[in-house]
Amino acid sequence: MNFLSHTIHPEPLEGSNSSNVWTFDLNKHYNWKMEAANAATTIAIMNPHAGAAGTICIKNSASVGSLTFALTTINDAGSTDDDLIKTPGGAAISFNTTGQNLHVINYYCFSTSFVLVNYIGNFSTQP
Repeated sequence: MNFLSHTIHPEPLEGSNSSNVWTFDLNKHYNWKMEAANAATTIAIMNPHAGAAGTICIKNSASVGSLTFALTTINDAGSTDDDLIKTPGGAAISFNTTGQNLHVINYYCFSTSFVLVNYIGNFSTQP
């Protein structure tokens, strides 16, 4: 289904995970899901381009003693850049690290160098 010029992808896909670096390639899909392990976890939005918008749904593991999060972008050349992520008021995201907690990152790519992000956390666990 098309809405304006944006293709709607209703079913979230699981992101690509390599050593707790979760990559979400916006050239492939817009809505994503992941289950974070009990480790330092990087969430990487790959190939941001103007008009791309979607959601990343995150579920924490039951054991979370070592769980932390970082959010970054990856460009076509494979370089990371944390400065492209823009939050309301420029605030740092305080990720919820409670066991089995659900949280969401909504994003809109204003351009390849400007990704607007809103974080919502502390949803109850899945049934």
